[in-house]
Amino acid sequence: MVLQFSVCKRKLHSKEAALKILKAELDHEQDQKEHYKRVISVMVGNHEKNPVEVDKMSLEDVLVILAERDNRIKSLNEKVKELQCKQEKSLMGQYSASLLQQLLSQRSQWNKERQELICQLENSSEQVSKLQLQIHTLEDNNEEMISEVSSLSYDFCRRNFCQVNVTS
Repeated sequence: MVLQFSVCKRKLHSKEAALKILKAELDHEQDQKEHYKRVISVMVGNHEKNPVEVDKMSLEDVLVILAERDNRIKSLNEKVKELQCKQEKSLMGQYSASLLQQLLSQRSQWNKERQELICQLENSSEQVSKLQLQIHTLEDNNEEMISEVSSLSYDFCRRNFCQVNVTS
């Protein structure tokens, strides 16, 4: 009898442990149910239904609401993509405008540099003309001096020759 009593006692303890496990699972499932009720309540609240009706909703109603929610999310995602595209186009437009402004600024600067170089070239050309005129004048003066030197040399030679002939 003692043996049967200890066997019954062990069975009772294992049944108690199983009951504790089942109770924990039941609590967990009830928590999940409450969580899902809150989620559905929030989703249904967006569709203007009372949270009290959540308990009365069928699975089909919940699936319809979830499908509507998915469609709404898809449409919002599409709008986000459209807005991103518009923003990118706007940024590209701003970037293009900024590049164009830089190019125009650079072109203006190049035109200024070009004008400065043209002025420098004109001044240099004028200086070259003046220098050519001076060279021509100096060449003329040089020719006159050469002719004078030649004339003086001839006179000197002639006078020298005459003096040599007179002294001899």
